[in-house]
Amino acid sequence: MASFPHRPIAIFLQPNYLARSLSASERLACHFHNYAYLCDRLTPSALLALYGDGVELFSRDEAACRLAVNRKAPNQGELSLNLSVGGEEVYALGFSFVPGAVFRADEPTLPLISRMQGAARSFEDIRAATKMFGDIAPQAVLFAALLGVAERLAIRHILGAPAHLQPSYSERNAEALTRNYDAFFAAVGAARESGGFYVYDRARFADILDHMPAKHRARTKAKRRLKTALAAEAAAALAAHVLPGLAPGWRRAAHFMAEHVSTRVGERRAGVIATSGKAGFLLFGPYAYLEAGDYEAAFLLEDVTRCGDFVIDVMAQRGGTPIAQRTVAALAPGEAPVLAFHLAQATDDLEFRLFASAESAFAVRGVELRARQT
Repeated sequence: MASFPHRPIAIFLQPNYLARSLSASERLACHFHNYAYLCDRLTPSALLALYGDGVELFSRDEAACRLAVNRKAPNQGELSLNLSVGGEEVYALGFSFVPGAVFRADEPTLPLISRMQGAARSFEDIRAATKMFGDIAPQAVLFAALLGVAERLAIRHILGAPAHLQPSYSERNAEALTRNYDAFFAAVGAARESGGFYVYDRARFADILDHMPAKHRARTKAKRRLKTALAAEAAAALAAHVLPGLAPGWRRAAHFMAEHVSTRVGERRAGVIATSGKAGFLLFGPYAYLEAGDYEAAFLLEDVTRCGDFVIDVMAQRGGTPIAQRTVAALAPGEAPVLAFHLAQATDDLEFRLFASAESAFAVRGVELRARQT
C-alpha cells in the first residue's frame, strides 16, 4: 500500500510557499490547481504511484530519474523529479502545476520550478551521475525530464522562480542561489518576464552553437541530442499514465481501473489486463449506477500489437439489456476507443465489456467514463 506523506493542511498559507511574491489567494489557487490538474490528467493508478515509489521516467547504469510527490520540501513544489544513484537521491527538481492566470499566461496550466537542489554530502554521487549521463549535470538532466513531462501533457511553457523569490533566499545565500537558478535559466534560454519569473518556451530553439569555438560544437551537439533523447524517454514513460484531454462540454465522471473489473480470458499484470490469445471477454463490470444523461466510455489500451476486430459494449441489468455496441477494426497509435451512449433514466447494474478476438494483442488499463455537462 502507498504511504502518504504528512502535509500541513494550510501549507499554502505560509508566505514562503512556492515563491515569495505570491499573495495568500495566489498560493491557495496554486496549491489546489496542482491536485485538480493531476486528478484530471493522470490515471488513478498513477496518482497512487506518485505517493509511493514514484514513476520512473528513465535510467542509465545505476542512475534513475523518477517523478513523485515532493516529500522533503513540500513548500517548494508539490511534485519532485528525483535523480538517484544506487537508490540514493543525489539531486531533486521541485515543481507544481500552477494556473496560468496567476502568472498572466495564456495557457491554463504551467509547471513552476521552485526548487533545484543537490542532496547533502552527495558530491561524489553527483559527479558519478554526471558521468553516467554523458557529462550532463544532474540539474540539466532533470530539466530534460521536465521537458518530457510537459511534452506529454501538451504544455508549451515552463516557469522558473528566480533566486530572490526562492523561499530560502537570504543575503547570506544570495550569490549561490543566483548561480543555481538565474544563471541556469538564462543558460537554457528562458526569458525573464515582468513578474520576475523566468519563462521557457519549448517551441523556441535557442541556437548557441554560433557563439562558441568550433572545437566545442561537436560536444555540445552530442549533449543536446542526449537531452532530447532523455526528454523523449520521459514523455514515453508517462504515456500510459496520462488521460486524454476532454472536448469542451464534457467532464470525467468515473474511472474504473483494471482491478475494478472482471476478466474471463485475460491475464492480470501490474495494473492491466492483457490478452492471452483466447477469444472472449477480456473485461466486464463493474455493475455501476448512473443517472440519466449522455456518456462516453473510453477503453484505455496500451502495448497494442494487433487490434483483431474486438467488440466493446455497454450493458444493463447484468447483461440483459444492451445499451450500445461498437466493433473496433483499427486503432491509431495511442487511441483509446470510445463508445458513446445515452441513458433516458437512471440505470443500475451497468457494465462495460470488451470482447477480444483470438488475434487481439494488447492490454487494457481501465475504462474512463465521461459525462456531458448540462
